[in-house]
Amino acid sequence: LGESGFFTGILRDLTDTRQREAEATRLGRIFEDSLNEILIFDDETLRFKLVNRGARENLGYSVAELRNLTPVDLKPDFDEEQFRRLIQPLREGRQDKLAFETVHRRKDGSEYGVEVHLHYSPAEGEFVAVILDISERQALQSQVLESQRMEAVGQLAGGVAHDFNTLLPSIRGSAELIAGRLDPEDPSQRALRRIGQAAERGSSLTQQLLAFGRRQVTQPEALDLNRAVAQIVDLTARVIGEDVETEMQLDPDPLPIMADATLLDQVAMNLIVNAGDAMPSGGKLSIATESLTISQTDASRLEMVPGPAARLSVADTGEGMSPEVLSRAFEPFFTTKEIGKGTGLGLSTVHGIVKQSGWGVDVTTRPGEGTRFDIVIPLASAKPRKAAHSEPLEEPSGKRMTVLLVEDDRLVRELTLEVLEGAGHEVWVAETPEVALGLATERITELDVLLSDVVMPSMTGVELARRLRGARPGLPVVLISGYPRAALESRGAAESGFPLLRKPFSNRELLDELQKHVNR
Repeated sequence: LGESGFFTGILRDLTDTRQREAEATRLGRIFEDSLNEILIFDDETLRFKLVNRGARENLGYSVAELRNLTPVDLKPDFDEEQFRRLIQPLREGRQDKLAFETVHRRKDGSEYGVEVHLHYSPAEGEFVAVILDISERQALQSQVLESQRMEAVGQLAGGVAHDFNTLLPSIRGSAELIAGRLDPEDPSQRALRRIGQAAERGSSLTQQLLAFGRRQVTQPEALDLNRAVAQIVDLTARVIGEDVETEMQLDPDPLPIMADATLLDQVAMNLIVNAGDAMPSGGKLSIATESLTISQTDASRLEMVPGPAARLSVADTGEGMSPEVLSRAFEPFFTTKEIGKGTGLGLSTVHGIVKQSGWGVDVTTRPGEGTRFDIVIPLASAKPRKAAHSEPLEEPSGKRMTVLLVEDDRLVRELTLEVLEGAGHEVWVAETPEVALGLATERITELDVLLSDVVMPSMTGVELARRLRGARPGLPVVLISGYPRAALESRGAAESGFPLLRKPFSNRELLDELQKHVNR
C-alpha cells in the first residue's frame, strides 16, 4: 500500500478447481464404498496400488498387506507367467477389456468364485480390476444342476422299477403255482421258496426305486411325529449295535403332521440304520424332534413351503462324510459300504420320499466328526389319529366268482388266468378294453367283479370300470398296476375311489382282494 492508497492483488477463479476436487472426492467415495471389489495394480510390478473397502473386507487383508501382494497371490494354482500372458492383449491394445470367471483365495485360505472385469490405463501404467463375488450364484446354479440330475436319475429309476414290477408277479406267481401242485415234502419246494424270497426282495428294491423317483402312491393321514418316531426307535433298537448309545429327546408337545405313515417309518428307519452303520466301533446315536418356523429363505433352500414345521434329527458320532461323498449321498446304488453290505438305496429312498411329500432334508457332516440328518415336515392343523384296535380279518368265503380279467401284458394275463381258474373261478379274458366291453355287453348281470390293469393303450382301466358301472351300477372293481404314482394320477386312478392292487402281488393277495370286494 503506497501513498496513493491503492491495493494490488491477484484474483484466481477456483470454481473449476473446486469442482474437480469435489468430483475427485465423489469418485473416491464411490470407489471406496462400492460393494464390488476394486483393485488397481501396477502394470510392471503387478503390485496393488489402491484397493477399496469391499476388497479389503472380502479378502481379509489390510491396505499395507495388499500393497505387498499381486493378483497372482489371490489366485490358487496360478503363476506370474500365466497371469502376464493373460493380460498381454490389454497391454498391447488388442483388447479393450477382459472378463473371466476364476477363483480367489482369502487370507484365511478359504476360496470363492469371482467374475473379474479387467481394464488397462496406459497413461497411468496400471490395471483396474472390478471383481464380483459370484459364490452365491454358483451355489444356486450348482443346486439347480444337482436337482435336475437327481430328477433325471429318479425318472430312470422309476422306469426300471415299473419294468420289474411287471415281471416280478409272473416269477413269484409261477413259483407259487408250482409249489401248490407239488407235495409239501417235495425237494423242489425249497428251491421254489428261494425263488419266492428272491421275488420278494426284488419287490422291496423296486419300492425303494419308486421312492427315490418320487413315484409311489401316498396315503397321507394325521400323525403325531413324536409317537411315530418313538415306535420306530423301539423297532430298530435290536438292529443297532449294542456298543451304540441311543439318546432320544422328543418335543414335550405333540407335533401333528400329515404324512403317509409307511413312508415316514421308512425315512426314520433308513436314517437310524444308516447312522448305526456309520459307527462300526460304537458311538452315540441322537434322535430328536422339535417344532420350528421355516423362513422364506430356508424354505427356498429346502424346496418346501415356509411356516410352522416339525423337525426330526438323527445324528451319529461316526465317520462323517467328505464333500465328495456328501455330493453323491442321495444317489441310488451309491454306497461306501463293502460289497454285499448294502444296496445303496437307503438314503436315495429318504431323498425321494422327502421330496415327493413336500418335506425338506438338511445334512451336516464333517469327516471324523459324524453326521446329522434333519427332516423338516410342515405342521398340520388336523389332530393325529388314535391307534386303531386291530380286528380279525374275515376269512374269504371261497365263493365261486365270474371275473372279467383285462390285462394287456401277456405274462401277467396268462399267470392271473391260471391262478383264478386254479381257485375255481370262471374267467372272461380280454387283452384290451374294447374286447372286455364286447364280452360284458350281453352278460353283464352274470359278472361278479372286474379285474383290470390301469394303463392300457386305448382306454384306461378307470374309464372301462365307469362304463361298465353305467350298465351295471355297483359292479365290484379291482384295479391292478405297477406304474408309478404320476402315471396313475394322470389317468385318474389315484382319485377314482376304486381299490388298487399294486404289482407285484402274490397269488394269495390277489384272491383275497377279489373276495374282499365281492363279499361286501
